[in-house]
Amino acid sequence: MTQPLPPTPAEAGPALSNVTVMMVDDDPMMTDVTQTYLEEAGYRRFVAVHDPRDALATARAERPGLILLDLMMPGLSGFELLAQIRADLQLRYTPVIVLTASNDTENKLRALELGATEFLAKPVDASELKIRVRNSLGFKVYQDRLANEDPLTGLPNRRVFVEHLNAALRRSAAAKQRVALIHVNLDRFRVVNDTLGNA
Repeated sequence: MTQPLPPTPAEAGPALSNVTVMMVDDDPMMTDVTQTYLEEAGYRRFVAVHDPRDALATARAERPGLILLDLMMPGLSGFELLAQIRADLQLRYTPVIVLTASNDTENKLRALELGATEFLAKPVDASELKIRVRNSLGFKVYQDRLANEDPLTGLPNRRVFVEHLNAALRRSAAAKQRVALIHVNLDRFRVVNDTLGNA
């Protein structure tokens, strides 16, 4: 029985169709094939890195939504790069799907311990790749929503507010301008919410 194909990124929502997929593999043919498969699924933004020593700087600059990472590469292994990604404050929560031709359980366990999100065996099966990428990105979008939005209203939460306020204060100080802040409070909101419910 064949697996159903996942929805295209456009069907899954704009958050998935606009994501950048970064591929780190010393074999350009592998990144070309992977990109072709993902283009068929509706993804449009790609970054290919063939020298793993350039990957961390490229990831910091591009801020990909997902990294596809080969394990066995000259100069810097996928294990070393994965450890660097997880230690980086900007990238530590980026999903990383490891691509490997190895069936060695020890390698898989080591990659998981270092923070790999998923595994795919080489040669990559197109439908399996599309499903794993879609699921990893969908979960990342969900995590971002939990981290950045108030669950009741869907509005930006306190953490996002503080980030935006600090950025506005920095801009106003640099431009020697003032910032206005309006505070709106709803009296007895908790009583109303507890009585009538969220809806």
